[in-house]
Amino acid sequence: MQKEQSIFVRITVATISALVVVAMAFLIIFLVRTVLASTIPFDTDEANHAVDGWEVYHAIAARSVSDFYRAVTDQSFYPPVHSFFVAAAYALAGASLATSRLPTIVIFAFALLLLGWLTFRVARATDNKQLDRWLPLAGAAFAVAFALTSEVFVTLTVLAMLEMTGALFGLLLLFSIGQADRGEAQAISWRRVIVAAVIAMLIFLTKYSFGLFYLPGLVAGLVTATWPWQAGSRAWRAAMLAIIVYVVG
Repeated sequence: MQKEQSIFVRITVATISALVVVAMAFLIIFLVRTVLASTIPFDTDEANHAVDGWEVYHAIAARSVSDFYRAVTDQSFYPPVHSFFVAAAYALAGASLATSRLPTIVIFAFALLLLGWLTFRVARATDNKQLDRWLPLAGAAFAVAFALTSEVFVTLTVLAMLEMTGALFGLLLLFSIGQADRGEAQAISWRRVIVAAVIAMLIFLTKYSFGLFYLPGLVAGLVTATWPWQAGSRAWRAAMLAIIVYVVG
């Protein structure tokens, strides 16, 4: 009986996961076609991102260090990170409504893949031996399915906006923290702490409010995962290192 239930669970999970993957592929294709066919003009925020991306691209194409510095530091309103994605799209396919918005779809696709992978890893890391080993795959499938059916996510994905970039960097930050913290107080990886701090800095330079949201969590995670009476001053040094890299950046 138990074996039959296990087989049923595996078939169900495999079917749901396959359907989610197919749905994700179809949604990405649909979003790309929508953006390529759209003639809806930019709103104010999209126009700011497009102009900033164009200036970064123009400076790189002209190989002008001074223009590049000015393009990065004199952004219209928001920090410069997303402008580099827009500039890359302009370099590949020229400047247009579509190429201003397509980077967001690419970022959304990577965010979905990383969300699924992180969910799978977290679920698989559990010590509960009673859980079926296929359930982490089910968790990953449902996490991606929730993102696919989010009206806010899908709407923002077809616009030249910052939210998907912030989401991707947020997931990368979670991934880097998971790498830095192995649950052993004396085994803090300083290289990975620096990577986490740099990612937090990039989140801040995507949109200031995003960075202000993530930094306290980064520091709290470093400190609480290796509390001082377990690791002496190492946890505090790791937290201070993350703050210094974040602030200097």
